[in-house]
Amino acid sequence: MRANMMKTNLKALLANLLISGFFCGCGGGGKDDSTIAAWKELESAAATDPNLFTSGLSGVAVTKPMGWRSVRNKEIVRIRENVQFAQKKFQGLIRKAQLPIVSIMKYPATHQGVNPTVQIGLCSKSRYPSTNPLKILRKIVASMKSTDVVPDLKIIQDVQSLKIDGNPAAVITFEFTLHQKSGHRHSVLSRLYYAVSSDKVLIVGMSGPSAGADKGEDDFVKILQSLRFAK
Repeated sequence: MRANMMKTNLKALLANLLISGFFCGCGGGGKDDSTIAAWKELESAAATDPNLFTSGLSGVAVTKPMGWRSVRNKEIVRIRENVQFAQKKFQGLIRKAQLPIVSIMKYPATHQGVNPTVQIGLCSKSRYPSTNPLKILRKIVASMKSTDVVPDLKIIQDVQSLKIDGNPAAVITFEFTLHQKSGHRHSVLSRLYYAVSSDKVLIVGMSGPSAGADKGEDDFVKILQSLRFAK
């Protein structure tokens, strides 16, 4: 049964990671006194820093670059609805996918082209047969290569290990063509990160144009370095 659940999760992920949109809902967990104190400090800082987002419930904090904006979930829903997949089943998976905890974009919704975007979410470890971030992403890569959801998907950098705020993590980088119902097509570069704590899996999607000034390497690095994730 867990294998079937993972298969379903992978299909949903493949459909949604293309727009940095596969994220589970937030979930709380037991926190010790030092963790609670640390989040109170972050929340106090956020009160005077409009670029700092904190969520004590989910245990996530992130600082957005100057000029970037926070995005409401209703805008994410509109973006999802405008994505066109060759197979109808993937359209359905997008509609059912849960929304992220945090979404930030570089430009307003009226921006023409690929808008650099970061979305962050959490899942319970219980949803995964394996919580090793390398194993999780390798399963995703295998599914990417065996599905026809994105015929031109190209792995730019295979799965690599790293740390996110001291937590074990992994990342994969890939390119693909995003098709919109409006008829427009865009070349997109995406990075998908998985990190694990004692009871949660942190999922971070970072997407932008595959070339040009808005490729966003520097901004994405800053955002990743600013992430704080309750242990």
